[in-house]
Amino acid sequence: MLSSSQFAIKQISDAALFSNVGVRDAEEVAVSSWWEAMQHATSNDLLLIRALPFVTRLNSVLESDLSRIDACSRFHDEIKAIVASIVARQCGRAEIESEHREPLVRIVAEDMSRYAFEIHTQDIQPLGFYSDLFRWYTLGHFPCGWEGDFPSGKHIVY
Repeated sequence: MLSSSQFAIKQISDAALFSNVGVRDAEEVAVSSWWEAMQHATSNDLLLIRALPFVTRLNSVLESDLSRIDACSRFHDEIKAIVASIVARQCGRAEIESEHREPLVRIVAEDMSRYAFEIHTQDIQPLGFYSDLFRWYTLGHFPCGWEGDFPSGKHIVY
């Protein structure tokens, strides 16, 4: 049986990242270019929205089992480094303008490592926000923004 980290890394490695960017999906709001996607993805509002579920999960870990916090922190840091290399390889295969690659790798690696952390701590709190982001990534899209009030709004994808 795979550990939670091995499971997450395998899922991330197998994901067809960016294979459907620019393809419209009726379910969500879409943007039409990498430039537009990165404008959304690097906004302060979205950075806060993306951080909030992670901080909430960390608080749940603290409240549930304080002894796990160091292990969870190490897990997140280790998985982030592995995921960053996977994402960088996939960005290299996709047609992404060079000025967008570094921030894109950083954003996607953070999302993916938080998804792995969500899997790792699902015994404390159910899967949620990052699993939903991961679904968009596995569909080949880049979830780059949020429309409406969080959490009742919806993703903006490319």
